[in-house]
Amino acid sequence: MSLEGLFQAGKSAAKKYMARKLAKLGKKIAKKLIIKLLPYILIVAAVLIAFLSIYSLFFGAPDDFKKESGQMAIFTTDEHDPEWNLQKDKELQEKYIQLSENGLGESDEYSFGSKKGVPYQESPFEQATTYQISWALIAAADRVIGDPIVGDGSTRKPDPERTYKAIGPRFTWKDTVVIVETKTTTYRTVTDDEGNDTQERVVNVDTQKYKTKLITTVDQYDQTVNIDYRTETVQTGDSDNYTKVTAEVQSSVVSTPRVPDRLVTFLIDHGLIEDDAEFVVELAKVYDPLYVGFPGSGDGNGQGGSYVNGQIPPEFIPIYKAAAKKYGIPWYALAAIHNVETTFSTDPTMVSSVGAVGHLQFMPATWVGWKYEIGGGLVSDSLDITDLNVIKAGGGYGVDANGDGKADPWDIEDAIFSAANYLSKNGYNKNPAAAIRLYNHADWYVDKVLALIELYEKPAPLWASAIHPVDKDKYRVSSLFGYRIHPITNVKTMHSGIDLAAPAGTPVKAPLDGVVTFVGTKSGYGNTIIIDHGGGFQTLYGHLLDSSTLVKNGQQVTAGEQIAGVGSTGKSTGNHLHFEIIENGMKIDPKTYMTF
Repeated sequence: MSLEGLFQAGKSAAKKYMARKLAKLGKKIAKKLIIKLLPYILIVAAVLIAFLSIYSLFFGAPDDFKKESGQMAIFTTDEHDPEWNLQKDKELQEKYIQLSENGLGESDEYSFGSKKGVPYQESPFEQATTYQISWALIAAADRVIGDPIVGDGSTRKPDPERTYKAIGPRFTWKDTVVIVETKTTTYRTVTDDEGNDTQERVVNVDTQKYKTKLITTVDQYDQTVNIDYRTETVQTGDSDNYTKVTAEVQSSVVSTPRVPDRLVTFLIDHGLIEDDAEFVVELAKVYDPLYVGFPGSGDGNGQGGSYVNGQIPPEFIPIYKAAAKKYGIPWYALAAIHNVETTFSTDPTMVSSVGAVGHLQFMPATWVGWKYEIGGGLVSDSLDITDLNVIKAGGGYGVDANGDGKADPWDIEDAIFSAANYLSKNGYNKNPAAAIRLYNHADWYVDKVLALIELYEKPAPLWASAIHPVDKDKYRVSSLFGYRIHPITNVKTMHSGIDLAAPAGTPVKAPLDGVVTFVGTKSGYGNTIIIDHGGGFQTLYGHLLDSSTLVKNGQQVTAGEQIAGVGSTGKSTGNHLHFEIIENGMKIDPKTYMTF
């Protein structure tokens, strides 16, 4: 699409975005007009102001920017920057694409690593590209943040590197060695002392060691991915001639969603709101028509996704339940807050921009007592916030849950028990929303925690009644769960689902009742749908046929309802459904619960 076409599409996206927002707002006002008239009048005013801002963004830019055959610069429109022109747009687009496809090479954290591979192992670069972020999303976030009308106004100049650092993938690597042992046996003719020819067996064993790196964690803007490995030896050939390869292979890949994700945090840190993430996604779709956003747009077009996810790491559940029992609150409320605050303790620093610390993100003054507060919820660095006597004297909420003589926000048990103590003393059982609001005063935070609580308290699904995702007489199993040689990369990797080969367009059905939490594209999977069935169970459907999706994010589905058609999108060698069952964040063999 030409840059002029991008501009025209951008205007259309802005119209649709605001029309959708105004439509939603109208419905809410109609329901509560009498009892809550004034707040909605204020909301209407805010929406109108936003509409005028966005209108001016796409329609009211000064003529100074209409350059080069009357086209307008796409990635910025700032009347204080008369030097901006279409050529700079082209250079910016190249920079966004470069960052998306190659990362930021200033450190291992942002770098995609070496493109040099070793035998029987993907290169670091090939591993990293699986998790790359769309250039269009980088461009859209950079565009909205830096704009003087919609954004913060203080960072109006495009800054691709800043935006990439905020929402691009961050990697943790480990060193590994691939050992390749090759044995060859040959025979040569030799003459003995008596002049007789004999065959002499010659055995040569060669061992080569290749050093490389493996990704262990990926901190993506919308989720964290933890990868574990185990050492495996594979030998091909016979006892006389063989190749023996010893290498680390993936043993598990666990993805945990971020709530809120780093895109939302980036926007909020620059003075915007959570809903502006939808506008960023709309712009990304304008910049790249092939992009399908992850943050939930709720626009009914079958795209987007959801921040709500039912994956609870099982190691935390006993602690939630023990704390809930002691303080008389539901355990899933603690799980929901833990998810929203630090994505189940996977946040790299677990220190917020305002100074909240630990697994459950307590402000130091809340933890130890507000009598010690020196401003902004902080306390003096010289104060030991783990000291039980200091906490008692200050009336803080910190709790020593494990009996080690201190209350430490960095200790997972102390943090969870303290959160339970805080919610209980602030009247959770009488008014959950009010107690949660005291934890964080933002409306989006309260709504997100309550949505997760509703999800977590659902009972586990009954797999005995599950319906096959593809009718039994219409598929054949082409690949089982477990380790295999990948049909495209020829590398032995973990296959985290079961593949059901079927003709293109064959109906794909929901096995159980549930809520659609993701509709879009994922690296390798192509067109993908994820359904949450409650009780910590999700199902994933990959490689779906283009334009076959029949559901949208947030939609309730019933067992047996068709959701899409079999296809071959993403990394695929033929039409098939890749089907996964995920239990509390772990991908498990679908044959554990269903017969194929």
